[in-house]
Amino acid sequence: ANPIEGLESSPHQRPEPDPFTVEEAESIIKDLRDRADPQVARYFGFKFFTGLRTSESLPLRWDSVDWRRSTIAVSEAVVLGLHKANTKTNVVRQIELNSRALAFLREQKASTFLLAHGLIFPDPKTGERWVDDWTPREMYWRPCLKRLGIRYRSPYQTRHTYATMLLMAGVTPAFAARQMGHSVETFLRKYARWIDSGENQREVGKLEQFLDGGAMGKRETAG
Repeated sequence: ANPIEGLESSPHQRPEPDPFTVEEAESIIKDLRDRADPQVARYFGFKFFTGLRTSESLPLRWDSVDWRRSTIAVSEAVVLGLHKANTKTNVVRQIELNSRALAFLREQKASTFLLAHGLIFPDPKTGERWVDDWTPREMYWRPCLKRLGIRYRSPYQTRHTYATMLLMAGVTPAFAARQMGHSVETFLRKYARWIDSGENQREVGKLEQFLDGGAMGKRETAG
């Protein structure tokens, strides 16, 4: 017998994406470069400009980079400290690397390209793979945001930041969804607020014009 048969699931409201602005992202990268290890700055910078899930960024290897095509294959994950030979969606995806992401990789080559394990972004102190996201988050990320006076958000928001960058740049939702590893439907549902943001501002502007006109009309009538 199923002991939970007949029990209804409790309501659950997923938190909305809470991305950083481009200016905040640049400030974080610069502060980590100046105040921490440059490898840590490259790690978080790469996350900001690729939208990788944290679990996907920890086991990245150099042999997954196609320099000729400027892509990286995402096929592994680290979840709760355990290495998995598959991603969250069980699908290998190719991420098109923009110039900023490629620049972080080229800088990182000098530090880790020849290491036997082949990891792109290992722990710079031990040279081994991060066990989980606790160390980069608590030892580097949280102190950085505190120094800069930026409202705390988890490193996972680097992923949402990249998604909103794509939308602000005007790329098609289909391309953005492929970059993020979403279906188009899921991508549109998750980031609808940013897709509509430009149109929403124009509509609010129309309302403001109406309100200003109404207020002016009242003042003229009163006069």
